[in-house]
Amino acid sequence: MQYQYKPLESPRDTRLFKLRASEDAQTEIEGEIVHVSPSDNVAYEAVSYYWGTRSSVEPTVSVGSHSISITSNLHAALLRLRNVRDPGTTQASSDLDRLLWIDALCINQADLAERAQQVRHMRQIYQNATGVIVWLGDSDDQTLAGINFLKEIGYGFSSFYSARLEELSAEHSKEIWRSTWAEYLNEERLEYINKSRYSDLLAVTHLLEKAWFGRAWIIQEFAVNDKVMFVCGDVEVPHKDLRRGFYAFTKTPLHHQVVQKPSDVHNFRHLETLVSATDVDEEGPQELQMQMLKYLVASREFGAQDPRDKVFALAGLALDGTRTPFEANYEFDNSVELLYHRVAVHYLKAGSLAEVLMEAGLNYSTDLDERAKSDSRMPSWVPDWRQYVSARRMLNNDSARQVPAVFSLSDDGMALKVRCYVLDKVQLAVSSRSFREAYDEVYAASADAMGEQTAAKEPTEPHVSQFLSDLRRTFCNQLKSYVSTRYANGWRYYNGQDHVEALRGRFIATAKGHSHPLPTSRMRPEPDMTMLWQSG
Repeated sequence: MQYQYKPLESPRDTRLFKLRASEDAQTEIEGEIVHVSPSDNVAYEAVSYYWGTRSSVEPTVSVGSHSISITSNLHAALLRLRNVRDPGTTQASSDLDRLLWIDALCINQADLAERAQQVRHMRQIYQNATGVIVWLGDSDDQTLAGINFLKEIGYGFSSFYSARLEELSAEHSKEIWRSTWAEYLNEERLEYINKSRYSDLLAVTHLLEKAWFGRAWIIQEFAVNDKVMFVCGDVEVPHKDLRRGFYAFTKTPLHHQVVQKPSDVHNFRHLETLVSATDVDEEGPQELQMQMLKYLVASREFGAQDPRDKVFALAGLALDGTRTPFEANYEFDNSVELLYHRVAVHYLKAGSLAEVLMEAGLNYSTDLDERAKSDSRMPSWVPDWRQYVSARRMLNNDSARQVPAVFSLSDDGMALKVRCYVLDKVQLAVSSRSFREAYDEVYAASADAMGEQTAAKEPTEPHVSQFLSDLRRTFCNQLKSYVSTRYANGWRYYNGQDHVEALRGRFIATAKGHSHPLPTSRMRPEPDMTMLWQSG
């Protein structure tokens, strides 16, 4: 029988789940729902995890004679977290039952009003916990290798930094701490890592593919508590052992050595946003607070099962997160489109017209019929935070801030009129689709080349892999620059190829070991690109 939640007595009250300790993976998960208030000062741990997809047949947890359905990923997490042994006994002790806050169990998800109420207090819930448990999922050899490499990078830097302070006869400071990273990960060390530890670099990219890193909620859950424990399979690693490694892969050129495919770029951006939510140095992470709009821009690539949580998940962090437009509200009259519209209007009136418009209308969606269905109530000038921006800003908006924004909204708030200065006219707009298709083809070709090299078990395989990785990166950089100049101006070659096609053909041929010179431009001689494609 399905568990029936009892109403909370006060808006500040919440529930906790008392997980019964057990070592037998075959027995059902059992626990108890406990109501608590802030004045009770109860010690508990908060769990941060990826929900996963719902299915028609889901595992359950038992609460007395009743049950609560949960996702398979949460079920795996609870199996792991209840497996606690008392060092002095041979079986799990009831004293080792864990008091946990887990959103899927501690919030009545069917009660939209309660759900909104609890979400508004999410920051306090995670901040007041004795610790935050991050469940990454099951582990494998690559995941563990990635974790160990992050720890190794961090431990190595700590020793290097201590020696640096002693050498300078200086106390710790953020300036010295950050400058020391450049010395620690210098060209020589990066070259060594790339040649001798390339498999470990790949292991970190594998670790970052864990779905947890792409959740919008993790930014708040991670940033507000300095006692974070990462749990991956049977391994537990405190955040303090990983944070320097995380920093190295986001604030130094280290990750440039291993970015191979579009998903790697997204995963490292997730990590960078996570690291940027805290000011990390040897004294530990300290939460950084920004305006909601900046958080929305920074977290645009993160996902949420309910797109409204793209806003609500950040309210507890943002300096202006208590404002009315950002308050959690899951009632049916608060659709995604209306919420995003209210957020946009709020920032228009707050003087951020340029910032709002720069985030609007630039996304991956090319299915106009689908957009017409989903965005029927959302004007084009409203940023759609569900969509990742594929085309970044072409103009700096500093000049726009120096000119007072003059605008007006129609009576229904859907039409925006803005007084503008005409600086220039767009002659031709080029879709980014051609770039993405070219990149996918290039990646497939180079992956085939690397696969052939691996199969042959050549001793130079890491060097070949790095060459192809560098080649991909060169291709992308060249393609971006030429798309914005020659391709946009109709620059074509005698054989009818545009520059995108020419670069793509040259790259694929190079990756497969063939000669493929660039054709001669019909308008003027092509600059010498020999050095760009030399393999050494």
